Amino acid sequence: MKVAYITQELNMDAKLAEKFWPVYNQYECAKTDLHKKEHFESEHIENITEAEAEKMLTEFLNIEKEEYIVKKELYANLKKIMSAREIIKLHKLEFDFNKKLIKEYRARKGAERNKK
Repeated sequence: MKVAYITQELNMDAKLAEKFWPVYNQYECAKTDLHKKEHFESEHIENITEAEAEKMLTEFLNIEKEEYIVKKELYANLKKIMSAREIIKLHKLEFDFNKKLIKEYRARKGAERNKK
């Protein structure tokens, strides 16, 4: 869905899509890998020590720094194939797409609750 949405909204032709998607997919993989590092067991959160919490905060901040670097690399690579305006539009499209997904998820959850 995301590929179709971004491709359509950016009015990508085949030539641009061929250059864009490998760059963007590499970014998405790197971002996913970073978020996997951030995963923690929520049921154990009440029982962690202050030292463990401090360590987790440091790890979260390090992941945020790495994510910034990955995004900065994405923009640098995209500037070779797109204008800055198109990159800004992409940034907004990502935000809008995520917002749309959350809205659909909430609507589905509400419908499931109403069935019960």
